[in-house]
Amino acid sequence: MVFNIKNVKGDVVVSNNQSGGVTSKVNHHTSFINEHKKTLAGAVALIASCVGVLDYFNINPFKKMAEGNQNPINIQDISGDVTVSNNQSGGVTAHTVNITTGLHKRTLTEKKSYIIQELKKKPIAAYRLYYSPNDPEINAFASEINQILTESGWKEISPIKIMAGTSLPPGVTVVVLKPEEPMVTLIDQVWNALGHQGVTGQILPDVENVFTVRGWPPVELPQGMNGTVIFIGPNPLN
Repeated sequence: MVFNIKNVKGDVVVSNNQSGGVTSKVNHHTSFINEHKKTLAGAVALIASCVGVLDYFNINPFKKMAEGNQNPINIQDISGDVTVSNNQSGGVTAHTVNITTGLHKRTLTEKKSYIIQELKKKPIAAYRLYYSPNDPEINAFASEINQILTESGWKEISPIKIMAGTSLPPGVTVVVLKPEEPMVTLIDQVWNALGHQGVTGQILPDVENVFTVRGWPPVELPQGMNGTVIFIGPNPLN
């Protein structure tokens, strides 16, 4: 196949006779490849063996596909990005590929029992928990924190809620009226469990007024009980 590409202002991505894999100018891949080197090596070895067997019997499907269309492709006088695929039977050809599998997932599973044990040593508190929408990782982590707090005896002011229409900061933000127990213990324990990152404590003496100004639902903290509002935003490591 002959590609004649002229006078293109932008990026050009060309794929010819592609039977698998990814052809792309930009490939945002966040999976942990190093953790699966042995698996990938085994897969490559298996594919190589299959190709060898086919070649022994003079079977070459890729050659037939390549011979199927020998007409030249002419690309010229184009302003912008160009992505071309010819005789592709598998894989991905794209200008930009975003692969989100394998994202780092926050979890407190290993430290759950210890965190609950430490929180039970302090006075119980009231809390309201919000999390960003449309992200399974955030949803799972918020549910995990919510379960830890309820098992620690904390009072849930209202059911866990999605903060729709609002961009929450990355990580866990614990908003308190003043730095006192048991919120200090909560912040310390979650911060330690997440590897000393992704947790922030904010002191806002007038939480209810802040919520009113921003148009958020009222806090309604119980009288005589320490309270906090917790926001779960995107994972800062992703």
